[in-house]
Amino acid sequence: MCSILEDTISTEDLERCQLQYEKESEKPSNPEALEAAQFAYAWGLSRTRHRPSLRLACQLLQSLFLGTKDETAKRDYLYYIAVAKVKLAEYEDAFEYIDGILKVEPNNHQVRQLRQEAEKQRKRDGTVGVAILGGAAAIVGVGAAVGAAIGIAKLARR
Repeated sequence: MCSILEDTISTEDLERCQLQYEKESEKPSNPEALEAAQFAYAWGLSRTRHRPSLRLACQLLQSLFLGTKDETAKRDYLYYIAVAKVKLAEYEDAFEYIDGILKVEPNNHQVRQLRQEAEKQRKRDGTVGVAILGGAAAIVGVGAAVGAAIGIAKLARR
């Protein structure tokens, strides 16, 4: 089973969703069709790794959330916002959305799984971040040591 955080969308499918959303946006005579197209497009955007697309997904989903009274739809919108936030490595925001859903639906398996995956990714990102900082510090340290050795060698020649 593929993790929701690893799930992707083909360029062709995303373009199809975008075209349908744009078509429905041009003639908003059918609010249900526009909402469905907007959700499909936002869902597709949330399946990318492209940061601007993930941010657009969040905006579209937040707009949908604010515009509906349907509690099931609201939960779905919050869930996919959380997915996008995890992919953006905006973990605190993601956990707020996840925990908000779990307060209402504490036994929601899908949301619990997303929380576990987000925690793993945050740990992994934190470990990588520490390693990068450690590597940078080592490079600076080596550079300083080399600089000091050159300085001492110049002083010894005098």
